[in-house]
Amino acid sequence: MYLRIPIAWCVLLSAALANGQVLFETQQLVASDAANNQWFASSVAVDGSTVVIGAIADGAGGTNAGAIYVFDLSTGKELLKITASDSAEGDGFGASVAISGNTAIVGSPGDDGQYASTGSAYIYDATTGQELHKFTASDQEEGDQFGYSVALSAQIAVVGAQRVDGDGVDSGAVYIFDVVTGQELYKLIASDSESGDLFGRTVAISGSTVVIGAQYNDHGGLDSGAAYLFNAVTGEETIKLVPSDAEPGDSFGASVAIYGDRVLVGARGDSDGGSAAGAVYVFDAATGLQLTKLVASDAASGDQFGNAVSLCQSFAVVGSIFNDELEQNAGAAYVFNIETGQEIAKLVASDIRRDDYFGYSVAAANQVALVGVPFYKSFQGAAYIYSIPEPLCLPDTNLDGILSPADFTAWIAAFNAMAPECDQNDDGLCTPADFTAWIANYNAGC
Repeated sequence: MYLRIPIAWCVLLSAALANGQVLFETQQLVASDAANNQWFASSVAVDGSTVVIGAIADGAGGTNAGAIYVFDLSTGKELLKITASDSAEGDGFGASVAISGNTAIVGSPGDDGQYASTGSAYIYDATTGQELHKFTASDQEEGDQFGYSVALSAQIAVVGAQRVDGDGVDSGAVYIFDVVTGQELYKLIASDSESGDLFGRTVAISGSTVVIGAQYNDHGGLDSGAAYLFNAVTGEETIKLVPSDAEPGDSFGASVAIYGDRVLVGARGDSDGGSAAGAVYVFDAATGLQLTKLVASDAASGDQFGNAVSLCQSFAVVGSIFNDELEQNAGAAYVFNIETGQEIAKLVASDIRRDDYFGYSVAAANQVALVGVPFYKSFQGAAYIYSIPEPLCLPDTNLDGILSPADFTAWIAAFNAMAPECDQNDDGLCTPADFTAWIANYNAGC
């Protein structure tokens, strides 16, 4: 906790952003029975010390039947491998995963119910591997892909079915279930649902607030995208989220996350940093107000920053699968402080390869980030764990953990010595402009 002594003669300015450092993994997780074309880490989730990883193409229950693996976060030890009790070829079990406490939910969008690929979702005890419930839609139809996305919060399960045809072909729908009873509570449809929206392709939940992405909604032009907030208790749509600078092709809603009163929405097609460089927007869940727009410090055309997002407390993890900085399409992930907009770190793998598409899936918990790379090593797949440092406090130039006038004296000393602490506007230089930046950073606080 930083103590702050006001400087009355300083003008309150906006905080300058500080680009983060490059971080390498602390652990790499791979399946004990790793095999080519398994797609391990096609989905990832973490809560507390438990990690759940989907392997959508695992063949234990049949070709592309799918499986999930449970790991201990602190030790990296594989604890369980789980396949569906009725596993069958092409189910895609593990296409989506989520965990809350000791309960895990797993999507299986290729599962054949009454018709082909109607889809399903399963509830498990993550400590024992016991299957507790199998969810299917009450109105299932062929090709709905129920289970393409899942989310979980205490007793509430959220299951997306992106290809439901309720308001036109592939308009999409989302279903709410009671985790304890297994009862279907609501079927959610967007108030302005249209063909091709793929409403429910992405879902997230925190408390009773559900966020649903519809990346091909045309609110701001063709495929500009939208996201919706629903109350899971009442089934009511409360807010439609759209960015202030929506443009055709943004794919806003390609990824969603929520924690408390903050919502993240990825727009992988956003072109602020170049064509399809991508961006992520932060919203207030209570009001729908857009708070911040996050863009990678090294944004480049085609990166698709925002293809995956996760949020825990005030820090976000963002995937950028086509990042080319180290190798072509090697990918990267970024960590941001969403309250300040500060980029804390860029995450890369120590064994990064061309066409790994690192950042395909991401998860966040406390000061830990988890990044999935299902394309790794002939599609065997791997997941990487990162320890995220606390955000830097730039104006604390004497590094004593307290913001005070002494930090101004320390900045003067850093300026005279051309020391790294001088650079307050993160341009790589030490100039008089950093004085103004120091004032802004000081007044913004840490």
